[in-house]
Amino acid sequence: MKKKHTAAEKQSKKEKTMILVSAGKDSVRFAEAILSVQNEPCHILYVTQDKTLSANTERLMALQELMDHCKKYGAELSFCCKENTALYIEQFTKKHGITQLIAEPEAKRNMWKEIWQHLVELLPDPSTQIRMA
Repeated sequence: MKKKHTAAEKQSKKEKTMILVSAGKDSVRFAEAILSVQNEPCHILYVTQDKTLSANTERLMALQELMDHCKKYGAELSFCCKENTALYIEQFTKKHGITQLIAEPEAKRNMWKEIWQHLVELLPDPSTQIRMA
C-alpha cells in the first residue's frame, strides 16, 4: 500500500535554492536570470564584506532592482554583513531547509573562494548542493 504524503511533507521535499550575490549590476542580472527559471522557493542572500551596508548611489540602485526582482518572482531577500559569512550561510541554510546554494560566476570567484572552502567543511551533508554558476 502506498503511503500518502501530507501537504507539509510534500512541501518539505521541494528544492529550496539560495542565490548568493554581492553588490552591482552584474549580481542583479545573475540573480534575475536564476530567479526566472526557478520553480521552487528561492532565497537571495546579499553578501557584503563590509561590516555595514554602506551605500553609494550605484549600490542602492542595484539593491532596489534586486528587491524588485524578488517581489516579481516571490523570492525572499536577506542580507549578510557578518565577519564569518560561511557560518552565517551554514546556519541560514539549516534554518530554512536550503537544498541548493548557487554563487555568482567566475567574475566573483575570488570573493567566494574562502567562503566556499568553509561552507564545504560546515555543510558536509550531501543533501545540500553547493555550486558556482
